[in-house]
Amino acid sequence: MKGVIHWVSAAHALPIEIRLYDCLFSVPNPGAAEDFLSVINPESLVIKLGYGEPSLKAAVAGKASKGQTCTS
Repeated sequence: MKGVIHWVSAAHALPIEIRLYDCLFSVPNPGAAEDFLSVINPESLVIKLGYGEPSLKAAVAGKASKGQTCTS
């Protein structure tokens, strides 16, 4: 596996909530399911806690910003 580790200063880091999004449905065609709620991916949103750069304090809720794309 290849990846990048981003180091954050322990003395200056801010606690942050990280939201990891995946496909909403666990099947390619949710409309074909008898009940679409039965094929919702329970892992479509995973919330983690972490630490970020102090510059994140200036971020505005609801304003678009460039984030990190995770691939697996």
